[in-house]
Amino acid sequence: MISQPCPGIVELIEKNNIEKNEVEIEKLLRKYLTPLLKEKIDVLALGCTHYALVRDLIQKITGPDILVLDSGEAVACQVKRVLTNNNRLNEKRKQVYKFYCSSSSENFGKMVRTIFKTDKVEIDKIDLEK
Repeated sequence: MISQPCPGIVELIEKNNIEKNEVEIEKLLRKYLTPLLKEKIDVLALGCTHYALVRDLIQKITGPDILVLDSGEAVACQVKRVLTNNNRLNEKRKQVYKFYCSSSSENFGKMVRTIFKTDKVEIDKIDLEK
């Protein structure tokens, strides 16, 4: 198992324009993925929720023979199962997405609205120092 930090990628993703920053993001991804590819990895587990937003770019760099694991869908299925089993799943209310973030809520809000393709988003900034 090899761990590879990827400083700078989250910040570029959070600028809310992955397409605009794609060349810079790809350059950083190649920098961080190249050592892993030289080690002949066969599975790459994405360790940050932001990375799912550039998963296709990651797969393009790693190639089709490397399995790229993103746990987001599995987590969503588990949350739904737990809510359903505890009779807490509410399918009748209108959907409103509420997020808490520790960075600029304005940039984060733009990014979430773009991803979810909706304005029904509430963003609250939290202070992790408290």
